[in-house]
Amino acid sequence: DDKGNIGELNIDDMNLAASYLVGTHDFTSFRGKGCQRSTPVTTLDEIVVHKERYHGVVPGFMLASGKNSSAGSNCDSLPIPDTFNMITIVIKGKSFLYHQVRNIVACLVEVGQGRLKPEDVKEILEKKDRRS
Repeated sequence: DDKGNIGELNIDDMNLAASYLVGTHDFTSFRGKGCQRSTPVTTLDEIVVHKERYHGVVPGFMLASGKNSSAGSNCDSLPIPDTFNMITIVIKGKSFLYHQVRNIVACLVEVGQGRLKPEDVKEILEKKDRRS
């Protein structure tokens, strides 16, 4: 089961797509259903997508030493593959719309997977349509 495995992501494309969202914009396309904020205009100061090799402890994974990383756990253990990476997306702003960050992250992942082009994010933002 690859639940949670989203595959290899193109971080450069994700950062390019994110650059279209930085600044003051009408984020209607990225607000969640039920958002009660009076205006969809918000300012994002920075969005950075970063990838690095994950060196932390993952519960249920076998460490290189052969010791289970989740001491006392009964869950099955797997070796941590060399390709186990952590993707960090930092979104900075003074305030956010309901589900705005989650919707932006989902969109950036779509770009990283090649399902959307970075320029598509600019078009989605400009449509000001939550169904985009």
